Amino acid sequence: MAHLPGACNHHPDLPLDQAGWGWIPHPDPETWSRLSPTHPLHATEGDTTLHATTRCAHCVHACPA
Repeated sequence: MAHLPGACNHHPDLPLDQAGWGWIPHPDPETWSRLSPTHPLHATEGDTTLHATTRCAHCVHACPA
């Protein structure tokens, strides 16, 4: 599941590099809207074995796009 930084509270109170998460530091602006099972999002930093196929519902409501 993909999250937007600061858009929800579904993250541990640890730095990302210690929490076991993966992330993309500077994703393309269209990445969030394309995210789906057919267009998974693969982490490029942190745990790069992780990928997301869905968006967090809380983050969707916080996202202006």
